[in-house]
Amino acid sequence: MKPVYFPFTHISEDILKKISVCFRPLVVLQPSGFNISGDMEKWVESGLLEMRLPAGDDDDRLEVMLADYRVWANLHQRGQRAYLNPLMDEVPFFNDTSVSQIVKAIKENLQDGVFRNCPDPLFSAKAFLLIAQEFDRQQWEVNQGVKSFEKKEHDLMKNLKGENGDGDVRPLSDATLWADNAMSYMVEERLRAWARLFFNNISLDDQEVTALFITGSRLTSEYLLEKFPDAERIFEFDSLPISNLKSDKIEGWHKHLIDTLDNLAKSRWSSSNNVVIQGPDQKGCGEKMALSLDIIPETSPIDFVSSLFPSDPTGMAENRIEPEFNHTILGHLAL
Repeated sequence: MKPVYFPFTHISEDILKKISVCFRPLVVLQPSGFNISGDMEKWVESGLLEMRLPAGDDDDRLEVMLADYRVWANLHQRGQRAYLNPLMDEVPFFNDTSVSQIVKAIKENLQDGVFRNCPDPLFSAKAFLLIAQEFDRQQWEVNQGVKSFEKKEHDLMKNLKGENGDGDVRPLSDATLWADNAMSYMVEERLRAWARLFFNNISLDDQEVTALFITGSRLTSEYLLEKFPDAERIFEFDSLPISNLKSDKIEGWHKHLIDTLDNLAKSRWSSSNNVVIQGPDQKGCGEKMALSLDIIPETSPIDFVSSLFPSDPTGMAENRIEPEFNHTILGHLAL
C-alpha cells in the first residue's frame, strides 16, 4: 500500500522531506506531463516520490491554456486568486460550459476557439489543478523569499546588538503575516478536482488503489473529519524526528508503520481495537513534527473519493468491484 498525497499536485522539498520520514515513496498525482519540475523528477529518481500521469492526450491544449493564463496573470496585479475564483462561481465546477468559461476569463476574443465545444469535466479538472499547481509553486517561491529576508533581517539585528548566539530576536517586519498559506485556499474545490483526477490516474482493476491518503493541510484534514463524523483517531505522534535519523532504523520503522496501516485498512474494525505503534528512535534528532492518523470505518477508498463529488463520477454504482480495503485512513502532518 503506497500513500497518496492530496489534494495538491505540487509538493515542495521541505514538505517532501518531512513526509518521507514516515512514508516513502509518496505518490503524487499530476494533471499533465508537460509542466513537471526538475526537482520532482530528481525526487522520483531518488525513490522519494512516484508521479502518476493522467490518461488522455490533453497536454497540448493544457499547455496553450497555461500559457494564456500566464499572460493574463501578468496583466492583472491581483494574480492567481482573481483567476481561480471565477472558475468556481458555478457549483458544481465541472459542467458542460466550464472550459469555455476558462477561456472567457483569459481572453474575451480567443482566435480559433481552441477549447470551445469541449464539455469535458476531466479536462476542466486538469485545467483547474494545473493553474492551482502554478499558484502553489509561485506561492512557495514567495514564502521562501520571505524566509530568506527574515533570516537576513535576524542576522542583521544580531550583528547590530553584538550577539554571537541564536537568541530570540524579533524581526523588523511582519513578513510572515502576509506570506499566504496556499494549502488553506479553496480546499473543497481542490478536493473535487483532485478526486476526478484520482479516478483517471488509478485503475480500479489492479493493485494501485490505496487506503492511505496524506495531507499537510490542516483545513483539508478538518474538512474531511467533519464530513466523516465516524472517523476515529488511531495514532498521534507529537514529536516525530525529521533530521539525523539512521537509515537502517528509519527503514525498519517505515515498513512497520505501512504494514500496520495496511492490516488495519483490511481487517474488521472496532472502536475497542487496541492499536499501538511506537515512533522511531529519537536519540540525536533535532527538528521534529507531528503526525495524526484517522480511520474512516466501513468506507472503502473508492467510496471515500467518490464522496468528494456531488454525484457519482464514473457510474461505479452499477459496476462495483470488490474493494481490497474495507476502511480509509487519513494522515495529517503538521508542517
